[in-house]
Amino acid sequence: MARFLLLARPTGRSGRVRGDPVGYFEDGTVFPYGNDKSVWLASGRSEADWPNTFMILDVPGVSVEEASRMMEEHKRPAVEGDPMFGVGDLEDRYVTLGRHRWNFDIDGRLPQQAIDNMNSNGRAGIARAILNSLVIDRSGLDDVFLTDTPKEV
Repeated sequence: MARFLLLARPTGRSGRVRGDPVGYFEDGTVFPYGNDKSVWLASGRSEADWPNTFMILDVPGVSVEEASRMMEEHKRPAVEGDPMFGVGDLEDRYVTLGRHRWNFDIDGRLPQQAIDNMNSNGRAGIARAILNSLVIDRSGLDDVFLTDTPKEV
């Protein structure tokens, strides 16, 4: 199972918004109290003082390797500015852009029960099948899609 740490609210001047991924982790990862509401409460802190900066999304059946590829790669047609454009491979290329490109559309595409869990507990679990429809490209490019089968370049 992969665990995605997401922003729960905008961070101001950084341009980061609710649902932006901060990182992805292996099943069993214990987050510090500032990231995980259950750890916050278990440490004796008040629920009223919870900073509500992060949310945790658990996705059974997704490995950390798959999460890495989903968050840091996209596929698009090769363009003239690409390195190795003229080497004879004009097929689609996988390009690593980093996780700041993607957003999890928490409020628009997540099932209502999961939204309620996110808002009240700071965490939710979703089925693997929901994951691809949940992740959106913040740059708005139509020809980008997620994949878990990277191509050798």
